[in-house]
Amino acid sequence: VFLMGWSEGAGAGMATQKLMEATLPEVPVNGGSLLAGPYHMSNRIGRFVIKDREDESISIYNWSVYIHNHFADNPIAAESLWSYPVENEKDALRVPSTNPVDIYADAIKADYHQLDVIFAASDLHTGWAPKGPIFLHSGKRDYIVPHAHSVSAVEGLRSEGANIFLYEYEGDHYEPANDYFRTTMKDFSLLMKG
Repeated sequence: VFLMGWSEGAGAGMATQKLMEATLPEVPVNGGSLLAGPYHMSNRIGRFVIKDREDESISIYNWSVYIHNHFADNPIAAESLWSYPVENEKDALRVPSTNPVDIYADAIKADYHQLDVIFAASDLHTGWAPKGPIFLHSGKRDYIVPHAHSVSAVEGLRSEGANIFLYEYEGDHYEPANDYFRTTMKDFSLLMKG
């Protein structure tokens, strides 16, 4: 089994490797190659809700807030999270402003650490020891999933004993795609031979 993923798919790919290695040891993950994944959201999302600056990616982040909160053990009430009515995923995607301070409620802006706790449940940057190698790829100028997610994952998982590598590109969230695919095919080919 070889896993690939980009953006949300990269987070899903790492989560799949973690789950497979914990529950299906008879099906080894031979390698994971992941581009620009959200591996350490608890370190980022809380501060996002108080950011007073236009952000073109706000609907993506807001959808993520909705989903994580919806499936949390102790979800935050919608009226404490948003300053506009949010009843479902579609409402979360249809933001009335591209400025986070305009869409989040005063209650969550006053204590955004509640969100960090919710997102910590799905953090992947530490707390497990991957058996199969992981190749992370990230653009240093990524404004959608900041490069720091990949750096945190490398530092955290290396401390757990992971065989993990980081390919850094000068591009943003999209520009590294071709290099990512070429490098992934090369890395996976070497793993299959070795």
